[in-house]
Amino acid sequence: MELDGPFDSTMRLLDDIVSRDPARIWSSACAIRTLRDKQALSTLASHLDMIRERTQGVSLGGALRPNSSHLQFALKKLEFVKTSSECLCALYPQDEMYDPAKEEAQGHVRILETVRLEGGWVDHHQCECSLCGANYRVEEREYHYTWWAWMRTDSMSEEASNLVTDLARQAMRMVRAMSPDWTDVFIRFNADDSHCGWKGSYVDPRGVHMFDVLQPTSESEHIRRIGSLLRDALSRDGKKFVVCLVRANSGFQYQIDFEWHDETK
Repeated sequence: MELDGPFDSTMRLLDDIVSRDPARIWSSACAIRTLRDKQALSTLASHLDMIRERTQGVSLGGALRPNSSHLQFALKKLEFVKTSSECLCALYPQDEMYDPAKEEAQGHVRILETVRLEGGWVDHHQCECSLCGANYRVEEREYHYTWWAWMRTDSMSEEASNLVTDLARQAMRMVRAMSPDWTDVFIRFNADDSHCGWKGSYVDPRGVHMFDVLQPTSESEHIRRIGSLLRDALSRDGKKFVVCLVRANSGFQYQIDFEWHDETK
């Protein structure tokens, strides 16, 4: 039977992803990544438990990038659709395969500005979601393949946005000096109005290791300086973060979260 309607297409995606056939699972997961039809996504999300059960333990292979990463993001997207009413653009920072040029071509975002480095290399794009108007800074990088790091910047100044990027890059520079074959790094910067400090750890094939934060180094001081500047840059109406958490991996993906203190309360 020919599958040409929206419902048939959705059922084909469901049949493929629960088939336990690696090629069909990979194909369906990649299609779900770009799927924007809310009814189709809701239908697939209603079968999320079955999808998780049927895909568990299936080896999907992959070379430079594991094919399982496509499946994991598809599951994350369906969970998001099932539990959240936010715009789908909120998923951009959770995956590095969203090319802003393709997203613009499909009408999902508008590229407001492209900032280039010397030599013409793209440093980042400034994008706006066509549906909800959210703004994102999108860094374009290459490590075996091209990837994009999306960071929402609606309430963040250009100074703060640059400091966030500097903090993540500093964490990666530090861990590369400690262990060339590192896989993950974690930095916790904490501060109040009287002092600041940080601690961190990294993972490599030999295990988990702690940074020696008691030994003064220029790199350690740089973390403190960037963190303090970022805290001031993000201060608004008496509200300042007390903890900044940086997570990065050797694929040069990073995520930064904050815990806040409201001095007015």
